[in-house]
Amino acid sequence: MRTAPCSTSPKASPPSATWSLVWRLVQQTAPVACSQPLNDLLAQAIAESGYETMSLVSGAGHDAVPVSAVAPATMLFIRCYKGISHNPLENVELADLAAAIAVADRFIHQLRMKNEQ
Repeated sequence: MRTAPCSTSPKASPPSATWSLVWRLVQQTAPVACSQPLNDLLAQAIAESGYETMSLVSGAGHDAVPVSAVAPATMLFIRCYKGISHNPLENVELADLAAAIAVADRFIHQLRMKNEQ
């Protein structure tokens, strides 16, 4: 557990107010790289579905790290309202969900075809 003193903003707290932050490390995992061949295949599925690709660096280790221990990984992110994710306020538009399903379907089909060669 780590503690660190924090400064206060005059607008947020009276000048005499002091507080500290307690930080407890709950999980620590090493970063993993997604599979470049799978990233390329996913980018192809996105483009062929009529959408623009965008590469992201993600801290979504809770998703990719466990998978990468047994198989190559790639990730498709779905746009959320105000970027809120893993929170009760998370909200996805139906059109974005439909786009993700279409891309995933195309990706899985391409992956199957590639593995049958």
